[in-house]
Amino acid sequence: MRRLLCHIFLVCLLGGLSAQTTRFYASTEANEVVTNSTFRVEFTLVNGGDGRSFKAPRFDGFKVVGGPSRSSTDRLVNGQRSSERSWTYTLIATTPGRYTIDQASVRVGNATYRTKELFVEVLKANPNGSKTADYQFVLETDSTHYYAGEMIQVNYKLLAKKSVSGVSVLSEDTYDGLSPEVCPQRFNQRTEVIDGVQYNTLVFRQVILDAQKPGVYLIEPSIAKLEIPLGRRTSIWRQTKSETISSDSLRITVVPLPDTVDRKMATGDFNLECSLDNNVIKISDAIKLNIGMNGTGSLSLLGEPTIETMDKFEVFDPEITELATTYRLNQTRRAQLRTYALIPKEQTTSNIRVSIQYFDPRTKEVKEKSCTLKVRVSAGEAGLSESLATIQDEIADLDINHEKINSLSSHQKVFGSWGHILLLLGSVVPIYLSIKNQRKNKAWNALDPEERRKRKAWKKVASHFQEIEDQKNALSVRDYYDKAGHAFTSYLSQKLKINAADFSIHTVKHSLADIGADAGILERAAQLISLSQQSRFAPVDEAVDPTELFAQLKALVLDIEGTSL
Repeated sequence: MRRLLCHIFLVCLLGGLSAQTTRFYASTEANEVVTNSTFRVEFTLVNGGDGRSFKAPRFDGFKVVGGPSRSSTDRLVNGQRSSERSWTYTLIATTPGRYTIDQASVRVGNATYRTKELFVEVLKANPNGSKTADYQFVLETDSTHYYAGEMIQVNYKLLAKKSVSGVSVLSEDTYDGLSPEVCPQRFNQRTEVIDGVQYNTLVFRQVILDAQKPGVYLIEPSIAKLEIPLGRRTSIWRQTKSETISSDSLRITVVPLPDTVDRKMATGDFNLECSLDNNVIKISDAIKLNIGMNGTGSLSLLGEPTIETMDKFEVFDPEITELATTYRLNQTRRAQLRTYALIPKEQTTSNIRVSIQYFDPRTKEVKEKSCTLKVRVSAGEAGLSESLATIQDEIADLDINHEKINSLSSHQKVFGSWGHILLLLGSVVPIYLSIKNQRKNKAWNALDPEERRKRKAWKKVASHFQEIEDQKNALSVRDYYDKAGHAFTSYLSQKLKINAADFSIHTVKHSLADIGADAGILERAAQLISLSQQSRFAPVDEAVDPTELFAQLKALVLDIEGTSL
């Protein structure tokens, strides 16, 4: 009996020791994958503490498109504690071959643990698969040959035969040597017939490239993740599945400007606008010369415009303001304003001519655009137009007899004259405005405080929603959700101070919670953002009244404004 009890004790002891054994291992959900498809690799530490010293491998041959996603589990079973920590990475491979995922390591106490190597076979995807797929992803440019300095616009375009509730970029080229700029603009869904097939198309990302050096640039395939709705829509919440899709690579050739053209000249299409804040001044006065330039090429290469007749003025260095870039599906234009302060050196009339030169890649020739402004410098009063100044000079030369007011003859007309009418109006208008203002204040004070608060709040934010408020009776449900989404995003970005790159449902809910919004407001805001995103591809209920939807939007905005008071 004693021997049996000892045996049981030893078994329990060994079982307890084995429960505390530290293990560290790696696993993958697939040892064979096709190019441009995602798969996960997980590293797991059992009974090894918090795993703060974990070091991941380099993942040579793969792109990390997600992770590390961390998870932690602690258990207490029959008095025995156990723990598990894991790190999960989402990888993608663009080139077929056999790849090795090196060892990961972690230090536990005085010991270092390493995982075993993993081997993954990357197979070439079916080349005919994308031709019959419900979804296609293309990198679209208007040409494959460009001149150095010319702006290159790459549109990430999705072609869909079926509904899509979301699309995002998992991986893209680094655009080495091409100076990428990501467009913040959101573009609307369109319907296009391509090769005899009708698609819903969406440019969901736009990248502007500046190629300053000639050469051949290869843009590697980009990977996008689609969220595809499952089943029929029964509510705004709908299950989805994720699917990855890749584009083809894109080869772009950049050639130097012709030998007859200055290699540092700007390339593209440019506009020039000029104005003076005054065209009649005194010698001691200053004027401002405003020069606005915009175009499809590099404004830094366009440089400073040529200004003629500047020898007659003292010219100060310009104040340069970079204006907002305008993004379109087929053209992006950058803009700049230069403001010069000019002080005349002599009394004269001058024509100020402003000009710019650039190389037009369409016509393959140098073009010039110019504007001419006339300024008159005199000893007269500043701020008058040239014609009025001339009239004043002529009047000054006349011999005028002055007469005292009290010597007016009886036949001179006073009552009924324009002066008399203006005098009467001058006394009546203030009285009318005062009465009108009193009535307005009386009507305002008659409102209850909550209604006054709502009207103040809506007046404060109405500029964001003016367009859909004016058009709500004429909008379709899909157009309403799209415009409402744009307006609501603009309002929230300004209200909550969220950058465009950081804007998401999660950041919105977190920021609303920070200003004290309740759970109901958080969910209503998240629902509106989600609906506006899904409506671009997913079906919408056209029986819904946009006027009623706008009333709900207005109520939500007023609730948010009330929360932040």
